[in-house]
Amino acid sequence: MNEIKRRIQTINDLLYTQGRDGNWDYDNYMLGMYNGMELMVAIMENREPIYKECKEEDFLYHKKISAKPETSLRLGNRTVDDGFWFFGR
Repeated sequence: MNEIKRRIQTINDLLYTQGRDGNWDYDNYMLGMYNGMELMVAIMENREPIYKECKEEDFLYHKKISAKPETSLRLGNRTVDDGFWFFGR
């Protein structure tokens, strides 16, 4: 039983992360991801799900928010801005 409680807690931690501002409200996909995770947790906890809602125009995707950092992290002659961390250039 302790193993099940630990797994439910882990899933709740993931739900918490997905439910943070900037994640769930980025676009329709991320909203759907949160609501699907909420449904699964609600089933495991034997409760009604509490879904999030967002109008299309309120998604961060439409607000053109830049994720570019104020300062760049350098590693040799490469920076995070170069895409080094994601694409290994």
